[in-house]
Amino acid sequence: CIRDRTETLEITKNLFFEHLTILQIAKKRQFKEQSVEFHIIELITLGYIYLGDLVDDELAHKILDTFEEHPPESLKEIKSKLPASITYFQIKCVLASINNQPDSRHD
Repeated sequence: CIRDRTETLEITKNLFFEHLTILQIAKKRQFKEQSVEFHIIELITLGYIYLGDLVDDELAHKILDTFEEHPPESLKEIKSKLPASITYFQIKCVLASINNQPDSRHD
């Protein structure tokens, strides 16, 4: 149900803005970390969370540059061209920001 989906995203968003970590949100909601990461990525795409809240500008530019220089077939391909310290979650956040839908933004 769309309503349930909206409510669960809203709860995750509120906890994120209370400065809880993904792990803390997952524990509090009794979700897997991966589920919370998925919520965060969706919230970035919808314009509720800004990329800068999760990934610093320098890192975001590095990921974007890699993506633009060699449009990849997969996330694994992007990751292989970046420093090992960069996580899949960070890459997904940057890619979600590219797909951000500004007209969907709600404050």
